[in-house]
Amino acid sequence: MNYTELTFWQKSRTLAAEVFKLVQTFPESEQNGLCNQMRTTAVEIPTAIASGISRNYKEVTIPKLSEAIEQSHRLESQILVASDLEYINEDQLDKLLEEMTAIRKMTGGYIRYLNKPKAEKAEG
Repeated sequence: MNYTELTFWQKSRTLAAEVFKLVQTFPESEQNGLCNQMRTTAVEIPTAIASGISRNYKEVTIPKLSEAIEQSHRLESQILVASDLEYINEDQLDKLLEEMTAIRKMTGGYIRYLNKPKAEKAEG
């Protein structure tokens, strides 16, 4: 399967672009701090998904997908700090949190699918 066809990769790519645009509005003093951390973390989510899916071995794919979920939690924490500092308004916060939750659910669902025995995959 090509990772670009996966909805959760597509959503994570969109999320990364949104984070890049969002941090441009942060104060200049944050450009080398929180902004860099958020940009890096946001890009690591679709990168981990792509890296895992491209391997075609569930023993490699599952840890990389788990890494993507971990990075989404890390980004969520950074976004919450940005909200605490009032760099992000409530509407932006809610939208980003919803997107990350959806990405985690889809990624987790794909991990569960990969963990199913082959007979169950053929039936489902």
